[in-house]
Amino acid sequence: MAIMLPLQAALGRPPHEATVAARICCYHNEPYRKIAWQITNRCHLRCPYCFTPERDSRDLTYEACVRLLNSLRTLFPHKDRLLFAGREPLLHDSILNVLSHANTLGYRCSLSTSGELLNANTVEELCNRGLQKVNVTVNAADSSAHAASRPGGRLARVLDGIRFVRATGMILKVNVTLVDKAATDLTDTLRLLAELDVRRVSVSFLHPAGPKRGMGPAFTHEALHAIQAAASRAQLPLAHIHVIAPPEHGPCSNHDMCPASRGLVAVLPDGTITQCNIFPFAFPSHGVPHE
Repeated sequence: MAIMLPLQAALGRPPHEATVAARICCYHNEPYRKIAWQITNRCHLRCPYCFTPERDSRDLTYEACVRLLNSLRTLFPHKDRLLFAGREPLLHDSILNVLSHANTLGYRCSLSTSGELLNANTVEELCNRGLQKVNVTVNAADSSAHAASRPGGRLARVLDGIRFVRATGMILKVNVTLVDKAATDLTDTLRLLAELDVRRVSVSFLHPAGPKRGMGPAFTHEALHAIQAAASRAQLPLAHIHVIAPPEHGPCSNHDMCPASRGLVAVLPDGTITQCNIFPFAFPSHGVPHE
């Protein structure tokens, strides 16, 4: 599971004037209950920091997804949380039916999406199929800045999607990824989310081992204090600050801060079961059962 370290302890310094309930996400060798399924590589956005630049549109059929889910339940019976991710999981043709089957298997399901495809009907259907949590990304309060960090993105649609999810009562978390200029208006972004009554917000540093290392701000004490100050000004407590591997440790060298080999199960679009969806390496002989 993710170990949440209080921000003050992680920084080793006194907190900012207004205490922010932000926590640093680190991973250790404790039971990790989540399966992250990158169910498709299809996406309508072209985010420059995406760690899956391939756009292979060949998704598993619904029948193959069912077999894979059944296998996952048998292989990893203690992992009861299933995250549908991607690129854009809502572009998978069978996502609703796959979600229904996962729900019947007892999974607590969540979905990470751009938010742009979350119209009223889709959100209602997701809720009816058993989805419990939705993760959406908003990188800036300004439409042009948001679109610059997520080319093809339309902020207005994302904000509408947030409103629809809030109306259902499903858990909503908004992630803000620190990318170039989008990081400079963090206070405005957090204020916008506060106005939408968003109650769970996380701030993410770019993975330093990804294809665009160095694009965003480095993970430093100063950066953490700046985030904390922005949250204080916006009067919006942060849920988490995501740190996968601090830059000074280099790619994948600090295993205590990476869930790979510590119990993370990731599933790729072709059904391969792996320990990391950024640097994939498969478990022996595990994958979707063939026809």
